[in-house]
Amino acid sequence: MAQMNDVNMENVRAEMPSGSVVPNDVYRVVVTGSERRKTKKNDGELLALKFTIQQGEYAGQSITTNLNLWHQNTAARNMAKQEYGCMLKAMGIPPVQDTQQLHNIPVNITVVVAEYKKNDGTMGKTNNITDYAPVGQANNQQPNNPPAQNNQNNQQQDNTPPYA
Repeated sequence: MAQMNDVNMENVRAEMPSGSVVPNDVYRVVVTGSERRKTKKNDGELLALKFTIQQGEYAGQSITTNLNLWHQNTAARNMAKQEYGCMLKAMGIPPVQDTQQLHNIPVNITVVVAEYKKNDGTMGKTNNITDYAPVGQANNQQPNNPPAQNNQNNQQQDNTPPYA
C-alpha cells in the first residue's frame, strides 16, 4: 500500500489529460494547432494538425493527424492530399495559403481507436481520423466499422476538386 497524503488534489479538474485516446465516435472539432515539420525519417515534410473536441464528454481533448503533403513518396503524398481535400470540403473552404486559416472552423470528424506496436514491443492505442463532414451533416463512415484506408473510397469521379 502506498501513502497518498502528500498528493494535493485541490484545484485539479477530474478529467483525462489532453492526448488520451477517445472512443470510436463522431466529434465536433476545430483545428487549434498546425505545424509544418520534417518527417521522423527526414524523407519529406508533413503538416501536423491538432484538433480539439468542442462538445460532449470529451470536450477539450485533442486528436492529432499528420498529412504527408511534402513527402518524397508519391503514394503517401497523394493520400495526404486526398485527406486534406476531404477536410477542406467539410470545412467549406478552398485550399489555404497559411495553416492559421484552418483554425477555429468547426468540422465533424469520425474517429476510431487503432492499436500499434511501440518501440519497446508493447502495444499502444491511438486515434485515427477516418472521415470529415460539415457540422450538421452526418459522416459517411460509421466509427464502429473503420475503413482499411483513410478516405480511399471518397474519391471524386469527375474533375471537381475534392474541396469544392
